[in-house]
Amino acid sequence: MWPIAITARMTPQMAKASGVLCYPGSTGRLVPGRVRELGALQVERQRSALGELRVALVLGDAGVGKTRLAVELLPDAHELASGLISHSSPLAGTPLFGPWAEALGLHADGVNTDGVCRACGSGLGNLPALAPRAEIAHDASSCAKTLRYHFLEWIPSLLAKASADRPIIVVLDDAHQGHDVVWEMLLRLAWDFPASQLFVLVTARPAELARHQTAVEVLHALEQEAMVCRIQLSPLSLDGLRELAAEVLRRDRVPPGLVDWLMVRAQGNPRFAVGLLEALIDNGADLQAPALDEVPEKLACWVRTEAARLDPPALSLVELLAVVGDLIDPDDLARITGQSIDDVAFALERLVRCRMVVEQRHDQSLTYQVSYSLVREVLYADIGGARRRMTHRRVAETLLESGQTEAAASHFVRAAQAGDGEAIDALIRMAAHAEQRGRCSQAWMTVSRLRELLPVGDERWRGVFDALFQRSSWGIVDRTEHCVAETTAVRRMRQLLTGVGDLQRQADVRLWLAGLFAYGAGDLDAGQQECRQVLTLCQRAGCEAAARMAAIELAKMRGVAGDLCGAELAARQLCNEAKRAGDQRGIAEALRALGHTLGLQGRFDASEDVLIRSVELAAAAARVSWMSQSLALLASLDACRGHLVSARSRWAQAAASSPHYDPMVGQCGALIELLAGDLVIVAAHARQAEDHDPAA
Repeated sequence: MWPIAITARMTPQMAKASGVLCYPGSTGRLVPGRVRELGALQVERQRSALGELRVALVLGDAGVGKTRLAVELLPDAHELASGLISHSSPLAGTPLFGPWAEALGLHADGVNTDGVCRACGSGLGNLPALAPRAEIAHDASSCAKTLRYHFLEWIPSLLAKASADRPIIVVLDDAHQGHDVVWEMLLRLAWDFPASQLFVLVTARPAELARHQTAVEVLHALEQEAMVCRIQLSPLSLDGLRELAAEVLRRDRVPPGLVDWLMVRAQGNPRFAVGLLEALIDNGADLQAPALDEVPEKLACWVRTEAARLDPPALSLVELLAVVGDLIDPDDLARITGQSIDDVAFALERLVRCRMVVEQRHDQSLTYQVSYSLVREVLYADIGGARRRMTHRRVAETLLESGQTEAAASHFVRAAQAGDGEAIDALIRMAAHAEQRGRCSQAWMTVSRLRELLPVGDERWRGVFDALFQRSSWGIVDRTEHCVAETTAVRRMRQLLTGVGDLQRQADVRLWLAGLFAYGAGDLDAGQQECRQVLTLCQRAGCEAAARMAAIELAKMRGVAGDLCGAELAARQLCNEAKRAGDQRGIAEALRALGHTLGLQGRFDASEDVLIRSVELAAAAARVSWMSQSLALLASLDACRGHLVSARSRWAQAAASSPHYDPMVGQCGALIELLAGDLVIVAAHARQAEDHDPAA
């Protein structure tokens, strides 16, 4: 341990030189966000000033501000107290005695400094020279013996004697790296001088302290004597970050957006927050809308230093977690690494203890991820390109085997190059699997990633058609697909439509795209254009039923555009045409379009009659899937008229008759419960929608 300051508080310059985390603009009297902890330490300091040796153990992860808090307890120049702060070094084999001697005034007048051993203290003041001195050329063994004797036999009594005149505060910083002899000195001090005016403040990281056997035994003995007060430092709250930002920026008020950004990026870690703030200032960033292109180099270096302290297996595992980027099951980690689950579990346990990794438990499952997003970004950026791509591929294959298709798709894309056949085939299979399960949003998110790998005009886009358009019900779409924002993938697929020889297939795809553009993206012009192209295709192919479906879609789009009378007239005309042709599905769809239009006009009774006819027709044709949206519209009409019992009953029938989750039916259910005032059920509908479409 290295004493570096005595009798007065550390200045910012001294703190910086000694490695103490000192915030710019600090007034030195208040630690942002640590009022409660500072108050508890002040109580312990006051108890020691009354003649009771006290030990405060401040525990916390790297960067949470342990040293800064400890420095606050050192006395000011005008206080009748002395302060001593010593830092532990992971590089020093034994603690240096010279600075301790200087702090305690052992350099008495008349001492021949040439005859003093700075390493072990021989020749200082009235301390005995326990090792032979021939020009003070002590060997390591004799110096270690002398040093141990001085620390155990002289330092405790000298500290106790000095505290008789004024209270003494001793800060042992980073004591998890402290030498055994210093911990033994603390125990000897507590046993022999329990009534001294000494306050010893120890800062340490919990995981590393737990591995320090001597420290654990000494603390156990002190706690049996009720001398220890433990204080655990957690990440700063939003208010704490606001106080910290105000201090760093030297402002009374801090933009709320800056505080929110700091909470997301720094996750309450003061060191991260200060580093980010300094980078914003250096770059002249807009504090109202803060943004940084990358992790500041100063913070990145600190992260690398912390990561370098891990043993190779743990470092490899945390790098893997950085590539995964999200929560992952330990069994999946074992499959990716090829290690036994026991070895992975042991490494994860150590990483969790040192707070490099966070563990989350949900029911019977366990998942892990890197604790801080900043740490993950730095570790990920430091992984070489080839190793990163290889790791992404292993992660993708493992997640795909586990059924996590959406997560696997992301890793396949990151692992692949343009035209990578294996990745493209895997993504197409995942899109098909998601579509079969009714996960439309997930299917389209997978397709959107294909745009990065599959060139325009590539014939494999036809495989994408086959993956997405497997259900006949996709031909009639009036639901909102929230992943429509991925228009690049959609437009690439449209470019291939002219090359599809099956005109019926091409018409089905264009009709689906019409609903996608009109109801999802709100582009009615694009939707109407697709419908007109479908009409042309169907006339060429002689598909009257498909042409009628396109005409029904055009009628509905007229209503959405505001021409309710025109939409009503067209729907009635199409319904009559379907009856003459004996097209039962066409009749059902035209009736539903008509009922919807009447409802928008406020003609609820007429709308109900038409929609009931649509439901009855579907039931008679034994086509349950035709009736779900008509039932949902009927339920919405009932809710608007205050008939909540009937609305809920009809909605339940609509949900039961839909073979897959239908966003339109879900929205109707949420509307009913909102009008009923049952916000708990509204929230349940929202969660269900999010499960099926995270972008909703």
